[in-house]
Amino acid sequence: MTQLVDGLDRPNFWQLLARSMGDYAEFDSHLVLKFSGNEMPTVLAANMMESGGADSRLQDYLNGLFLLDPFFTHWRETRYSGFYRLDEVAPDAFKRTDYYKRYFRLNVAEDEVQFVHAIDKDHAICLALGSKRRFKPAEVAVLASLAAWVNALIRQRLRFEKSTEISLSLHRPTTSLKLKLEETMRKGNAPKLTARELEITHLILSGFSAKSISAKLAISAETVKVHKKHLYAKLGVESQSAMFSMFFNAQ
Repeated sequence: MTQLVDGLDRPNFWQLLARSMGDYAEFDSHLVLKFSGNEMPTVLAANMMESGGADSRLQDYLNGLFLLDPFFTHWRETRYSGFYRLDEVAPDAFKRTDYYKRYFRLNVAEDEVQFVHAIDKDHAICLALGSKRRFKPAEVAVLASLAAWVNALIRQRLRFEKSTEISLSLHRPTTSLKLKLEETMRKGNAPKLTARELEITHLILSGFSAKSISAKLAISAETVKVHKKHLYAKLGVESQSAMFSMFFNAQ
């Protein structure tokens, strides 16, 4: 704690904090992001960095895959500070999505936890810890018990953060989730989608089952199936996997 408080104004603060978390749980990667509404996240620290900047895994995330990140989606909907585990925030069909199979499982691995500090209703700092195995219940319990002081440290760090943000050439602001999704699908030569179709596209790609979409949008399961059928026909695809490929290739 002494080292962390003393290092609040230092460039290696996030590395110090991640190293401290390593005393309580084993993990394979850490990433510190600043979420700003629906804009692309800003990278504050990562051990997924090559000497010249972000590696391809992180670039893919920043280019648009962050829209499918269950932690980003959870924060965007709740705007709450706290400590969260993947199982708590992921949609019910998350592990059947191509985002999970083709990106998350390969790059983040088996499990992830995040300390989320909501600065205000539009901004948050997130410390993500990724593991190639599932975190043990005892590890999760200890990390959760540390959340209050971790978030307090993050809050004190904010006054020094402006000068240490990692500048990435691929960081481009976007005005809304709808516009970002429209932009991405347009790059994939997709036809113009309605607001409802864009909403359902996002939910499908994020890992919500038809039953969950029905509950979330307060529409019948049959209506979801009709929307999904029309959406696939409009995009010229026959599966969620093909839809994801269109989305991913447009990044």
